[in-house]
Amino acid sequence: MKKIKIIYNRDVCIDCGSCTSISPQNFALNENKETYLVNGVKVKSENETSGQGKFEVTKEVDETEFENLKMARDACPTGAIEIEELG
Repeated sequence: MKKIKIIYNRDVCIDCGSCTSISPQNFALNENKETYLVNGVKVKSENETSGQGKFEVTKEVDETEFENLKMARDACPTGAIEIEELG
């Protein structure tokens, strides 16, 4: 198991759905067909003036889920997904 942080930038996301099909345990669509990070918590930013901002979640994942997350990140056309390995 790996401990990771997923950071999702809602402001640059175009809701193409690639992440939701590759990693549905981490990304989903709401009733308005907008992508969201499952269990994501909004990151507070002092510089934030508009938009929805960034969301993050820290969790432990197995190797398969980690690989799916990396594929989702790489498939994102706007670079809205970041993954940090924590240990």
